[in-house]
Amino acid sequence: MHARTLARAPVAAPSASRARAGRRAARAAAAPATTALNTKRSEEIFAEAQNLLPGGVNSPVRAFKSVGGQPIIFDRVEGAHCVDVDGNRYIDYVREWGRGGGGRGEEGARELVPQLAAPMPLLPFPPPPQIGSWGPAIVGHAHPEVTAALTAQLAKGTSFGAPCELENVLAKAVIARVPCVEMVGAGGWGGWGGGAAA
Repeated sequence: MHARTLARAPVAAPSASRARAGRRAARAAAAPATTALNTKRSEEIFAEAQNLLPGGVNSPVRAFKSVGGQPIIFDRVEGAHCVDVDGNRYIDYVREWGRGGGGRGEEGARELVPQLAAPMPLLPFPPPPQIGSWGPAIVGHAHPEVTAALTAQLAKGTSFGAPCELENVLAKAVIARVPCVEMVGAGGWGGWGGGAAA
């Protein structure tokens, strides 16, 4: 008797949350399972980099060997996004070391600038006899071509923390000018350089 009562009971209208869940499920079923990214240009640049840089990258963690796949080659960074050479946009969840002030181009980063530009304390030893740096000895101060190149690059971002095409450009320039150099590797610390050389 109880089973018959349950079977004859009127069906209640679905709740609003069930209706939303149903719509979400329908959208998920209609959407493609994965988004295929165009990575053709990244693949070409990485293939070239393997002949110029040890492992094709300037840092072992960028080689992707432990996770499979191959590196994405980035072109620029904008706010909280990174854009690769193929035009794919990524949300930058890593935010590069030292960028804790609010991301690329945000107000929080501007708050750090006065702190970074604060005068250094006086050194306990006399400064070297020369004033200046080596750059001006090559083309002079504020050379228009150098300034234009720097301005163009600054618009793309100052630090990627990921492979970029300029690594290949630099490696080719060094290899062309130093006959005994076969590959070029740049690292941020001596341990990496020694390990790469070994």
